[in-house]
Amino acid sequence: MISSLSESINTPNFISHKILIIGDVAADRQRYCQYLRSDLNWRYTILETDSLTTALVMCQNHQIDGILLDNTFPDRTGWEFLQALQQQFGDNHPPIVMVTDESNLAVPVEVAVQRAVRAMKLGVEDYLLKQTLTPESLQLAIQSAIEQTQLNISERKQIEIERTQLLAEAEAANRSKDEFVALVAHELRSPLNAIMGWAKLLQTRQFDAATTKKALETIVRNTQSQVQLVEDLLDISRMVRGTLHLTITPVNLVNVIETALESVRPTAEAKQIQLEAEIHNIAPVFGDFHRLQQLVLNLLTNSIKFTPEGGRVQVLLEQHHSQARIEVRDTGKGISPDFLPYIFDRFRQDQQNTTAKQGLGLGLTIVKHIAEMHNGTVTVESQGEGKGATFTVMLPLLENKEVEGQRIKENREIENTVSTSLLPHVSTTNSQSPLTKLRVLLVDDEPDMLSLTAFILKQYGAIAHTATNVNSALEELREFQPQILISDIAMPEQDGYVLLQQMQNIYPEGQIPAIALTAYASNSRQEQSLRAGFRIHLTKPVEPEALVKAILSTIERREP
Repeated sequence: MISSLSESINTPNFISHKILIIGDVAADRQRYCQYLRSDLNWRYTILETDSLTTALVMCQNHQIDGILLDNTFPDRTGWEFLQALQQQFGDNHPPIVMVTDESNLAVPVEVAVQRAVRAMKLGVEDYLLKQTLTPESLQLAIQSAIEQTQLNISERKQIEIERTQLLAEAEAANRSKDEFVALVAHELRSPLNAIMGWAKLLQTRQFDAATTKKALETIVRNTQSQVQLVEDLLDISRMVRGTLHLTITPVNLVNVIETALESVRPTAEAKQIQLEAEIHNIAPVFGDFHRLQQLVLNLLTNSIKFTPEGGRVQVLLEQHHSQARIEVRDTGKGISPDFLPYIFDRFRQDQQNTTAKQGLGLGLTIVKHIAEMHNGTVTVESQGEGKGATFTVMLPLLENKEVEGQRIKENREIENTVSTSLLPHVSTTNSQSPLTKLRVLLVDDEPDMLSLTAFILKQYGAIAHTATNVNSALEELREFQPQILISDIAMPEQDGYVLLQQMQNIYPEGQIPAIALTAYASNSRQEQSLRAGFRIHLTKPVEPEALVKAILSTIERREP
């Protein structure tokens, strides 16, 4: 027998839940209907059947919200129905409440518990006894089963939405990674093309002095471009990890800007760009001289890069209330309104500006980070493409009493990471020979690097011996008796730290001064090398004059 019955309550806005009652006893089914009908808070549409086979068909043809199942049938058991339901719908079957006529006297407690556990494993939400069934207990069981299923469905949907979002984010990250790798490859290959091309021509052909000079200048300029690219990438990495540190002292911004202007002047002159500066003497700021110089340098480089030949770049330094105001204004290509909000984002470029040289888009990101590390801000204004741009940096000024009270302490570790501008001036002419007869031991596992460094030092008058590993270096220390050691850190088998330790056995009364010349550039690596005993940490590649300055600085600081 199959029949359907719709039951309503007085509140028409309530959702009607479709319940399938399955039982072979008509009186029991009628009883269950009455119990549900007495619920004043829920509305039900009730379907009923006395056949488990028919019940499976009804579950296929109707959107069933809940099943009330009797456990025993003539044609098959309720367990078989549950198994068939799982096979057909998996975990998406309607919630099930099972009713059984097992009495506490007829069935041992252990068996009743086992059956209840079995029912739960097969997807039953609740397990009720006919003997103790009441309208309230049945209503509560049905309502709880439906609500729990709806909650589970909502959670599954939310999980699916989140998984879809995560997948989309992962795919976007992969695309960004691929685009970034392609962009880095492009930025590395561009200067490499010029370097390799001119180097090959110089190697295979003879040119006049003017062409040779042009070739060498091109090689140097593109090498510096690659070095700057690597430094920018390292700075971004430090920013992401939170390891970009500052050396804090009172800083005169006049010196910062003038130094930056001198650095970019050759590039500006090559493009016939007029550099104009309006610099007022103002109170100092509290910050890192070299990072602030990097900030100004990045702004100037960016303006020169996007300003066509014959254009103009202006720099302003003035006091604005209690802040220093640095303004860099250019007559360049300008910035489109759509891209303006993203100008300081990492790896972002104006896709509409297809004529401009793009680059990695790191310089302005670094500017923003440095400004914020100094409790300052950076903003940009542009009237649109072709109308130039103005970048404004605001930094808090030091009060006079702060300047007077601030004593700049010598920080040996910071000092030893070497800013070449703080080291003594060294003439690049060989006639001065600032390292005359200075015995230098060079240790590096890269023969080309070793040969180049030895050649440079010999040009400045030094006597340079070389070693490609720690054991050879120890032999040279005993026989050559160098006055200073310059060593790489990362070497096969034994590294530069081991070399310093072994040196103590040769010079127990005091080690000769040592400089680390390594590709390790992070702050943590610098600190590690200084703690190990290196006087100065130089990062490859290093310019000849910077190397000589570091050697002279180390020799001057050597204790008698």
